[in-house]
Amino acid sequence: MSRVFEIDKEICGWLAVIEGPSRGEAFRIFEGRNVVGSASDCDILLPGLEPHHFSLRCTGGEVYITDYDTESGTYVNGEKILRVKLKDEDRIKAGAHVLAIKLV
Repeated sequence: MSRVFEIDKEICGWLAVIEGPSRGEAFRIFEGRNVVGSASDCDILLPGLEPHHFSLRCTGGEVYITDYDTESGTYVNGEKILRVKLKDEDRIKAGAHVLAIKLV
């Protein structure tokens, strides 16, 4: 679940879990940095991921995903990434989770 409801930040999209332990959950992605992982200080908490697995940075209508040098890696559309610009409906795999991104 999202850690905080960011009332003063603009929503730039949603992240939906389409496979894995949290299947069916969806999370808002806000302008700025959104950290995804299993640590309590993450913006989006997903069990089974590394404490700080990856981040999504939304700025100027663009969204970039950055892997935090995780052992299992982060994949976008089947390719292992370090940092890449996302497009609407890209698929992200992290641990046992597969997520779809919907950009506004």
